[in-house]
Amino acid sequence: MQGSKRHPLSSGPTYEYSRRSWTAVEDTGQDSNHGTYEASIARSNPPLHGKLWQTGYLRNVPWRGIGSLLLVLTSTIASAIILGVSNGDAVLSWRVAPSVVLAILSAISTACLSFSLASGLNVSWWRNLLEGAPLDETHRYWDHGNNIWAAMTAGRRFSFLSIAKLLVTLAAITEGPFIQQASTISTREVSKTLSLQAALAVNLPPGYTADVTGEYRKPTTPSSPFSGVFNNYTNRISITNGFDGCPGVCTANVPGVGFKVLCAPDANTTWTMKDYIGNGVSKPQFTTSTTWRAQTPDGNDNIAANGSYEYLTLSAGWAINTVTPLLFVNRVCNLSLAMVSYPLKIVNNTVSLTLPPDTNPEVLYDLPTASTAPGMGLTGSTTLGGFSLIGNVNDFGESPTEGPFYANVSMIANGALAIYSLYGLNSFTWSHAMNSDPDWNVMQYSGYAWRDPVPDILAAYHEIMFRLGLSAATNATLVSPLVLGGKTYTSVRSVSATYVFNENYYVSNYGYLAGAMTVILLAIVSVMSTLRGWWKIGRPTSLSPLETAKAFGAPLLAECNSNDTVEDLVQNAKHQIVKYGATKEDEVGDRGSRLRLEDYGEVHTPRSETTFQQ
Repeated sequence: MQGSKRHPLSSGPTYEYSRRSWTAVEDTGQDSNHGTYEASIARSNPPLHGKLWQTGYLRNVPWRGIGSLLLVLTSTIASAIILGVSNGDAVLSWRVAPSVVLAILSAISTACLSFSLASGLNVSWWRNLLEGAPLDETHRYWDHGNNIWAAMTAGRRFSFLSIAKLLVTLAAITEGPFIQQASTISTREVSKTLSLQAALAVNLPPGYTADVTGEYRKPTTPSSPFSGVFNNYTNRISITNGFDGCPGVCTANVPGVGFKVLCAPDANTTWTMKDYIGNGVSKPQFTTSTTWRAQTPDGNDNIAANGSYEYLTLSAGWAINTVTPLLFVNRVCNLSLAMVSYPLKIVNNTVSLTLPPDTNPEVLYDLPTASTAPGMGLTGSTTLGGFSLIGNVNDFGESPTEGPFYANVSMIANGALAIYSLYGLNSFTWSHAMNSDPDWNVMQYSGYAWRDPVPDILAAYHEIMFRLGLSAATNATLVSPLVLGGKTYTSVRSVSATYVFNENYYVSNYGYLAGAMTVILLAIVSVMSTLRGWWKIGRPTSLSPLETAKAFGAPLLAECNSNDTVEDLVQNAKHQIVKYGATKEDEVGDRGSRLRLEDYGEVHTPRSETTFQQ
């Protein structure tokens, strides 16, 4: 097919053009006299199928490009809002993780930036040609808007379009990682209040710990509940009963029966080494004892048939031989029943008493003085007597025995040989010795010192009493309800506790957000610069091959209106079959053949090794 040949569109409308009969002074907007005359003729004979070129700020606005930029800005603001709202929130409080939402918003921003850049490339390309440009610029503008490498290597031809392409690509690379790093997960310890079902006696049943038998008139045999409790304490059996309703780790302060401790001021005794001169001189070194006493209502130290009051006294003494003069400390404490507040920690239903070292439970109310069970005469069961069995020497029977919290260590000196002998050592005393010589070298008397045993004994008694309260509460009939301070206390009741657990929560890192927003805003500004000048374009345009081919005067589109939109061009050319190939003159030895896009049948597939002309 010759270059001057025209092929009608197979199914498109036939366009008829009126002969152009008017002229205009180019670029001035002023008609010549001849133009004025011809214009009047044109008004009386308007051209058929003509299409207006209409410019203006409100015409052919690239709404899709502008809308995409607004959507990018909206997504960025939404990301900032999500980070602000989620900061500090528990992970479980979000059905969809903020990182997922941020990833979606980031993808939307990236897609919309690319879409708006394509719109800006379209506007910039057509505006550039309207203002006049070298033909090669038509390719460079298109290439810089589509090819990141071309934009990076633009050199002296670097333009706003190149900047926009670089920033949009940079935003696509960095926005996602920056935004997702802006929301991380950390762990914290949190707490909430809940109610537990507690079974802890508010008082000890009369006669609950030991029996008085025979002629000794003092406790001789532990009761079954006290024996079981003490064995569990000694063997460090975990407490797993008494509290229900804790889902993990809970802390609580629970009222229950316990000891009120009143200690008299310490009484100190001093002496020197001279006091040991002579054979058989003995000085106490470490002593502890818990004594039980019963007193009738009329003041006699005895057990009455109708019950007697019970009293416990803890006495302790310890020597400090590392000072001058030598020192022996005496301390006496009275123990009585009281309602106390036990600080507890419950971990997976295992209960532990969390009293700070060297402290006693807080006393809430004094309870009635403990008493022996009535109706037993000179023998019978005691309420507190069990503590004397574990804290004193039991000298009834043929073989006196020492309780685990009893000690009576003394030092006896042989003056002639200068040898000092310790008597009465047991496991409890060993655990409280602070001697500088671990081999108990009796030649070094001045190196011996002992640690205060009272806090350790009281800590043991408090835990044993707590365990007794749990044991007594297993039978609701053993302890009657008490009214204290206008409030009724029962052994089984609801108590308030604090549930402590680790919680994952969101942490927002606003530095990453600031970095992402900076890149996005720079990309938005750069793309906006490519949209300028749309008001100079008189129709909606695109970079479609059909529209650019029409602009370059492609013969295949010669019968389409020069002001057709791409939609018009597509509609008019939809039935036209074309092919890219060699013209029919491509014969062996023919040097006039050319490659071109023509109607199907007018060209054929080019042969390899064929040389083509212009």
